Order: sequence, then C-alpha cells, then structure tokens
Amino acid sequence: MTESLSPDPELIKHEKRIDYALLGFHTLLFGAAFPPFNNGYFAWIAFIPYLFFLERNLGNKNFKKNFAAGYLSNLLIIYWVGLNSGVMMPIAVLTLLGVLAVLALWFAFFGWVIERVWKRWGEIAIWAVPFIWVGIEFIRGHGSLALPWTMVANTQTYYNSLIQITAVTGAWGVSLFVMFVNILGFKALKSIGEPKRAIGFAIAALLTLALPWSYGIMVLDGADERLAGIGKSIRVSIVQPNLDPKVKWDKSKRDSVYRLYGDMHLKAGESAPDLIIWPETATPAYLRYNRDGRFDQVLSFVDSVNVPLLTGTLDYKFIDSKKFKKYNSSFLLKPGSREIEKYHKMRLVPFAEKVPFEDRFPFLSNIDLGQANFSSGEEYKVFDVEGKKFSVQICFESTFPSLTRNFVLNGAEMLLIITNDAWFGNSSQPYQHAQIAVMRAVESRRAIARSANTGISEIIDPYGRIKKSLAFNERGIISGEIPLMTEKTFYVKHGDYLGWITAIITLILLGLTWIKESKNE
Repeated sequence: MTESLSPDPELIKHEKRIDYALLGFHTLLFGAAFPPFNNGYFAWIAFIPYLFFLERNLGNKNFKKNFAAGYLSNLLIIYWVGLNSGVMMPIAVLTLLGVLAVLALWFAFFGWVIERVWKRWGEIAIWAVPFIWVGIEFIRGHGSLALPWTMVANTQTYYNSLIQITAVTGAWGVSLFVMFVNILGFKALKSIGEPKRAIGFAIAALLTLALPWSYGIMVLDGADERLAGIGKSIRVSIVQPNLDPKVKWDKSKRDSVYRLYGDMHLKAGESAPDLIIWPETATPAYLRYNRDGRFDQVLSFVDSVNVPLLTGTLDYKFIDSKKFKKYNSSFLLKPGSREIEKYHKMRLVPFAEKVPFEDRFPFLSNIDLGQANFSSGEEYKVFDVEGKKFSVQICFESTFPSLTRNFVLNGAEMLLIITNDAWFGNSSQPYQHAQIAVMRAVESRRAIARSANTGISEIIDPYGRIKKSLAFNERGIISGEIPLMTEKTFYVKHGDYLGWITAIITLILLGLTWIKESKNE
C-alpha cells in the first residue's frame, strides 16, 4: 500500500501569504487611486494582482477573501463616512460598516462571476472582465442603496484630456478603458517568458490608454475659441460662508449667521452678477414659512442688491391634516417678488437622509437612526433667470450621471451644485466630492458653479477645467462668467447605453455558465 501524501503545512502557509500579498497590493493600489491624491494612474494596474489571485484560486471558495479585499479597499476610499459629525459616533460607525459591507458584497459578486466564467471557458474569458466590472458598477448605481462614489472612472478626474471621452461614452467608458489596460497588463506579465508576446500586450495596453487621451487632446484643442464663440453667458457669484453646521442651527447664534450671510451677499453683489448662489441648507430655517421673519430677512438681502438668489434650505408640505413631507430643497428668489421657485432633492443619501426601501415598506419609517427622514423630489426642475436656464443638484446627487443628463435633456444650459461637506471635516470627502463634479461637467458639456458651505467651491468650464476655486475651510466669494451651452453630447442624447450593454453582457455570461453547468451534470 502507498500512503497518501498530506499537504505540506509550510507550503500551504506560503501559498496563503502569496494570496494575501496579491489581495493587499490590489487593495492599496485601488484605494490610493482616488482623490485627494493625484494617483489615478494606480487604477490602471490595480486589478493585475487581483487577477493573479483569481487565477491561482479557481475552484476554491474565495468569498471571504474577496469580501475582505472589497471591504478594505473601499475603507481606504470612504473611511470618512464614519467621521460624520451630524450623527452620534456609534451611528456614524455603524453606517460606515454597513456601507462597506454592501460595497464588499458587490466586489465579492464581481469575483464570483469572473470565477464562474473563467472556469467554464478558460483564460479567454479574461477579456470579459472589463464588461463584467462596468456592468456591475452600472447595476450597483441603481436602487435605494446606490453609491456611485467609488466608480473606477472617478479615479481619473485629475486627467482632463483622458476624461473627454465621457461626452461620448459616459463615465462607464473611462472605467472600461481602465479595466482593459489592467487585462492587457496581466497578459503581458503572464507572457514574460515570451518576450515578443509580452511586448505585444504591453504595446496594446499603451495604445488602449492612448486612445481616450488622444481623443481628449483633439477635443481640447481649440476649446477656448469654441467657448469664446458662444454668445450666451451668465455671471455668478458663489458664497462660501465656512460655517460649522452645528453652530448654524444653534438658536442663540442664529442672528449672527443671518448677519454673516447678509454681509457676504452684499459683497457678492458688488461684481454685478446675474445670480448669487448660497450652499446647501444655507438658511437654518424652513424658509418658506417665514418663522421669526427669516424669509422677509432673506428677501431684503435679495432686494438690496437687486440680484436673484439661489439658496439651499429645508422645506415641507402637508399631505393631510396630520401627515407632512420634508424636503432638502433649493429656492430661487427674485428681487421685488415673494414668489418661490423650488427644487426638491431627488437622490437622498441612504440612512443619512432617508431609510432605504421606506417607500415600499412604510414601517421602516419608524426606524430612528438620527437620519433626517426627507422625502424625494419628483421634478427635474429647470430654473430660468431672464432666459438663462440652469438646474441644481444638491450634494450627493452630483455623483449620479443619469441625473445630470436628465436635467440637460430638460433644457439646463448650466448646472449648479450646492453642498455642505462640513460634516466630514478635512477628510478625503470634500476633495473627492469636488472632483466628481468635473466628470459631470465633461459628460454633459455644461459649466458648473459649485457652492460648498466649507469648500471646495469652484467654477468648472464645460470641458471640466477648474477656472476658479475656494479652498476647503476658507470663507470667501468667487465670481465669474459662465458660458451657457445648448448642444447635447452623444452621452446626453443616448444615455447610459454602455452601462446597459455591459450589464446585459454580464447577466448573459452568468446565465450561460449555469446552462453549461446543467448540461454537464
């Protein structure tokens, strides 16, 4: 009889160390690719070690390792969720853990789909990885738990030439290019023993990177001349008050808050703007209901400079004698008028502003995690100031490409973003959030005026170039002339076609693995 050889414990430990090193390398590269650091180039190689891990572990149960890798990489990106000073610390930490768990599950799902496809069709299936990644990014960007913040494309916002392709493909196109370069890099390293083959894959990777970059260079060539030829523009003044939101809602300090806004509003009016912009929930009141005469006070600011004001505020309306809905809103106020034009925020932050699935399961509204319990708006509002049309996105909404697209389809010639990122302090959050706005400008070819309570406020041109900005934690005003565009990009006209295509490919491939599996049984 021959004795069966038991696995060498040292060899097992060695193999595990390699696996953990590959996953750790992926985690660090992907997490470090996001702002505020200008390390977006890490994203182009971040998935190479992960693909080596998958290849080594085909047929193994990898859920725990995939989940851990997704959890840790996203922790590096959005750790700031746990720093939210707007809720009690235990709630902020629990929210962070919950958000990370959801994102990690999506990453584990990605790994599981790749493993199934790879096992069924062999290494040729590696070319499906970019479509599967983007398809899952697209799917996870929908629904009550959607969080598009960590899209691969968002790592590239510092590279203006490279992201011009989003006007054609949407952000999904950038993610697709990044993932294809990862695949080609993986194939090049795998072929290291065959120099000609390895060089071929390396050249293909460089050409794949060069394609969107070259397109962007051509688009930007002459961009200033094209913008100069636009005959319609609007002059804006953006107010950045740099207020601690907790202080703002302190009743004993309410008068000083309004005095500050009044003084800054007068200063903003000195540049003779067509529109003055205050940030999200700038007024610590349900402004429309004029309690303590605050609506009258704000109108007096508007009348004093004779310039319309777009301000963030809270609002509510009664459904019946007992029930009412609360909204995170923006109001447009015009000189000499008490009429209010309003927009209610449509995309609310899960758990912070609304309990997910509350509309479908009303009993969830009884859960109190310290969230605001807002209702979602339903209108893609386009404001009009003397024929100059614009729409507003409030905070989290600027992370959704399709939302921006719908505003532009409705006639917006410019976009405003109002936000209050003060809750997260001087973390990565305000920098990441500001850079995401760059992507929205390029996709839609619309200039953006961004007013943030504590920063970063900025003016972004239709090509994603930041023209003026106010740094985080500074008080001040920026003013500038913004071109009003009417042309619609290919992306605006045709929408998330690339997202849908990749999502369908992902589901078809996954379905085929089951069909083939059942035939083999």
